[in-house]
Amino acid sequence: MATIELGLSVDFDISALVAGIRAGLLVAVHAGSCDVTATLAIQETQALTASSHLDLPGVMKVSPGIALLPGGDYPPGPPAARRYSERMS
Repeated sequence: MATIELGLSVDFDISALVAGIRAGLLVAVHAGSCDVTATLAIQETQALTASSHLDLPGVMKVSPGIALLPGGDYPPGPPAARRYSERMS
């Protein structure tokens, strides 16, 4: 009986994530893009390689937000309680 060894490698390279920042808080992470490369090997010899580029959909919301500045740099009170103009300055 003969044995054939197969190998499959799949690499995901995710890039271009975009941070949503409001009033000094990280409030969302917007998906970017992904390059995928798959390689098939037979008996440890590379037989086939294929690549593709994907634009990733979606947004991951971070609620209530992650502070990006030292605490003393924010006005008093929770961000939701501040007026829009105060949050945007």
